[in-house]
Amino acid sequence: MRLIQGIGAAPLGSLTVTIIGDLYSKKELVAAMGYNSSVRSIGSASYPAVGGALAMMGWHYPFILPVIAVPIGFLVLFNLKTPEPENEVHIREHLNIVWKKLRNRQVVGLLVIGIIIFIMLFGSYMTCFPLLLGNSFGLSSLIIGLIMAGVSLIAAFTSSQLGKIIKLFSKRIILKISFILYALALSIIPLISQPWLFFIPVIIFGIAHG
Repeated sequence: MRLIQGIGAAPLGSLTVTIIGDLYSKKELVAAMGYNSSVRSIGSASYPAVGGALAMMGWHYPFILPVIAVPIGFLVLFNLKTPEPENEVHIREHLNIVWKKLRNRQVVGLLVIGIIIFIMLFGSYMTCFPLLLGNSFGLSSLIIGLIMAGVSLIAAFTSSQLGKIIKLFSKRIILKISFILYALALSIIPLISQPWLFFIPVIIFGIAHG
């Protein structure tokens, strides 16, 4: 089941970014990327809370939520208009282009950054954090979902402001600040003794992720 879920979910993020890249450019592209991340964060914020509430009714109830994707998929299939490529490129040419890009140190650096963010988000936050809240603090699934939703809400707001932030700081500076905030948030978590204090690392992590 997880394998099928992964196959279905894997293309969504990259396809969305690719379509946005085809439709927008320059500063509009940055703003559009920010709004895209904001919308994704809102969805990520609502799912843990709703999923936690459904899990209290039974472990199988959260699996009902993905059914919502079916009508949305048909809506996108028949209504989304994207620019078609002018010249068809053979798959071998695509692979050659990808290989050349992978030899670029900046591209490799960005891929490494993406892997690190993925590990922090899905390893430290999405996996270990809820276990910590449940096992060490005895919180219910609903409360854990609400706490975890905080990161996505903060990230959604931060992402929506990306168009303004990029005018104040360079992309390199923004990345450096984000990683400093990631490290700060994860360093604070082991020091917390009261559940209500988790709002501090949640806010910091949300800003970094946004």
